[in-house]
Amino acid sequence: MLNANYSCPQQELYTIARAGWRSYLVHQSNFELYKPKYTAIFAQERLDEIETAAELPDDQARNANTEELRIRLTQAARVCLNLFQTLKRYIADAYPVEVQKPHIEAAGQKYYDKAKNDNWDSVRGLLTSGTTYLKQHALALSSNGNRPANFTTQFSDAKANFAQLHNSFLSSEEIARVQTQDKIKANNELYAKLMGMFLDGQEIFKDDEAVKRKFIFSEVLYLVGGAGTSGVKGYVTDAETTQAIMGVSITILNKNRNTLSDNEGRYEMLQIASGIYSLQFEKAGYETLLIQNHEIKIGTIGKVDVQLNKIVASE
Repeated sequence: MLNANYSCPQQELYTIARAGWRSYLVHQSNFELYKPKYTAIFAQERLDEIETAAELPDDQARNANTEELRIRLTQAARVCLNLFQTLKRYIADAYPVEVQKPHIEAAGQKYYDKAKNDNWDSVRGLLTSGTTYLKQHALALSSNGNRPANFTTQFSDAKANFAQLHNSFLSSEEIARVQTQDKIKANNELYAKLMGMFLDGQEIFKDDEAVKRKFIFSEVLYLVGGAGTSGVKGYVTDAETTQAIMGVSITILNKNRNTLSDNEGRYEMLQIASGIYSLQFEKAGYETLLIQNHEIKIGTIGKVDVQLNKIVASE
């Protein structure tokens, strides 16, 4: 699995890259003196690559079809499970009580519990067993008007419909994985080229701090993202029950910032300058928790989930 080499949201990456190459164009002659490859055309090629990467499907676009198929699969599975329950009723009328259990198991009962929890392979196993059972016991099930003549067809159609949806779902997931890899690969490539140019820019303008900052990734990230995207958030839960704790006081020590967790245990503090901080979590009845040396990075919102221990009363 290919991993992203950049530590910011991809839309910010594109904005930083565009800004970086525009700054390059302003100082293109300096770059070309440093390395002849740094022409105006070189920058345009990089800008074109940014737009090509940006136009590749994002998360929502990649997963929309898969999510739709997941919903349809869930609906189809409910139909199949209901048909299986109906089959069990036909078995109950067709056979004496003492032999119903092995017949129900032969019809696919062992798959049922996982199938009802959206385990698609188990749904298919249930349907395959049920179809085989219906063929093998057609006469016994249909005697005395016990089973409608079209039930086997209903079951077979449900099996075919689910199989088709499941295959489409698996194909959609695979396509989405490939598209994700293509997106990350394109982003990594433009990031690598941008960072190469940035490092050269830092060397070219090492004696001009103002211009040099135009070619420092974190500085450009701060400008395009703003301090508002920097901060910390998370959940506070009870260490024993894992239930959310409301009203926990979260304080960034040595900085005048404090907030309270909400009724779902969530908290969030934004517009925090980058740096190393200590976070303190306090609530009556719980032991105070101190987390030291938490780094808040420019343009990112760090996630810190904590569990608090109740104070045990001394006897």
